Amino acid sequence: IFRKFGIGSPPQYFNMIFDTGSSNIFVTSTECTASTCLASGHNMFKTQESGTFTATQAELTVTYASGQVVGALGRDKITLGGLEIENGLFGRIVDETGSVFGEEFDGIVGCSSSSLADNEEVLFQKLEEQNYGQMSFVIRGQHVRLRDIKTALRFLF
Repeated sequence: IFRKFGIGSPPQYFNMIFDTGSSNIFVTSTECTASTCLASGHNMFKTQESGTFTATQAELTVTYASGQVVGALGRDKITLGGLEIENGLFGRIVDETGSVFGEEFDGIVGCSSSSLADNEEVLFQKLEEQNYGQMSFVIRGQHVRLRDIKTALRFLF
C-alpha cells in the first residue's frame, strides 16, 4: 500500500510504502548519488527546502531482503493524512545497494513496534506522545475503530 507522506515545512510529499516488518522511516534524498536513488524519477527530500529540518550526527544502516540503505538521521515535521508530528525522526537515504525501493515508491514507513527499532523512536509511539486519540483499520473488509493509540499498539503488537 502506497500513501502520500509529507516531511518538512512546507511539506515535501513522497509515495511511501508502509511496512509492518520494520520500524524506521527512510526517504530518498538528494544526498544519495547511487544509481538506484537517481533512477525512475523518485521524489527526493531536499533539506534546504524545509524551514524546520534539523540534522543529527547519527547514521543508520538497515538491511532489507532486497538490499541495504544507509541513512543520515534528521528531525522534521512529518505529515500523515491530517496528522502532524513535530520533530519526527527519519533517515535521509545517502546510499542504497540492491533495489530496496525499486521504481514504485520513494521510501518506507516502518509501522512495527519498538522491539524492531534500530533507533529510539517509532512512528506510533510519537503519535501517542502528541496525543492523537483514535486509529482505525480495515481488517478483512471490516472497519475496526480503536479508542486510542495505546489500544491500537496493543492490538497490533
